[in-house]
Amino acid sequence: MTSKKTRILMISDHIHFEGGGDAAFQLEREFYEGAGYEVFTFSWEPERPPELSERDFVYIDSKLRTIRKIGRFLFNPWVYRSLKNWLSAVRPDLVSVHIISKYPLSVYAALTGYRVIQTFHGPNLFCATSWGCIRKDSTDCSLGVGFKCLQKGCVSLPTFPLHLLLNRLGSPVIKRNVRTYIGPSRYICEAAGSLGFRPIEYIPLAIYPSFYNVSVVSHEGPPVIFFMGAVEAAKGPHILLDAFGIVKQRVPNAKLIYAGRGRMIPELREAAEKMGLSADVELMGFVEHENIKDILRRTHVLAVPSIWREQFGLVGPEALAFGIPCVASNIGGIPEWLHDGEWGFLTPPRDVKALAEKLSMLLLDKELRIRMGRKGRAFVLSEYDPEKYKVARLRIAEECMRA
Repeated sequence: MTSKKTRILMISDHIHFEGGGDAAFQLEREFYEGAGYEVFTFSWEPERPPELSERDFVYIDSKLRTIRKIGRFLFNPWVYRSLKNWLSAVRPDLVSVHIISKYPLSVYAALTGYRVIQTFHGPNLFCATSWGCIRKDSTDCSLGVGFKCLQKGCVSLPTFPLHLLLNRLGSPVIKRNVRTYIGPSRYICEAAGSLGFRPIEYIPLAIYPSFYNVSVVSHEGPPVIFFMGAVEAAKGPHILLDAFGIVKQRVPNAKLIYAGRGRMIPELREAAEKMGLSADVELMGFVEHENIKDILRRTHVLAVPSIWREQFGLVGPEALAFGIPCVASNIGGIPEWLHDGEWGFLTPPRDVKALAEKLSMLLLDKELRIRMGRKGRAFVLSEYDPEKYKVARLRIAEECMRA
């Protein structure tokens, strides 16, 4: 180890770039390092990623599903011991925790006695589905874990006792060991606060600096709808494909691009083929964050058709920074960055016809896209400035270390 300076240990399920939570993690790390702090990380992966520094510790997950499941709901002594050893080696002045979904009890138990701040990227610590929404119809949920999770069909009977046990064991440990909580959306702040996770402070996410200074798109060329994120049921990619089938009847030359990895890719590919849309639907798989900009430059509308409650949805502000209007589900934290009728449209989750109608309206009206895109860009550059995010994150860290 190097000579002792102010040291911060950052913990998350993984430290590579996949979504909005990862952007927040990476930005926070850059801010700390820029402020002169020594930053270390602890995460877990199926195998060690390449090009990690000596300050990045990666616990290698067991290949046995049973071991991973026990670790998820009960305890993993190897994760606990590995983190305790890393804590002893690093001796951090502050621990910053982000997404913890695999080994919550093991992680939070190891943090006893340390100054800890927790950033919520969703309600995974107090919702059985991790999404904060009733699974079958996208209606609001009061959150927390209880018999309603079983009654509403959010969990199965065999797994319900495990979720109940995890909540009863884990919540007290988290509340005891975390000093300050940060919520990137007002929605998650209210939800977490109502369940006793306090004090909690609202600090909205920032768009990545390289997205902040981009030029506005021209809105020329073939009309393109873009979906960016995990290709999983919760994100609604299948709802979007059904809507796209309607859009094609009104905008025959429209294209749909999906960027992201996920279990629904084979299903979507098969469905597009059955609909006769294979030539117009592109499933790109995972795309590096910086390369997303190349796709956005030829995008006309961003679609965010989530059917479970998005905690924030950073993909929207990133697209708006390019002057691209959005059509998104009126759910979770999305309305905080997408003002209906101003720089895009909000539609009811799972409403295929409403989604298709708003997408078609924007694709057919270039002047409307340009006008909405410019208003959205102005809003995003004002509200989600990375410099403002930096000041807020450093202030929270310094206050916690002084306490």
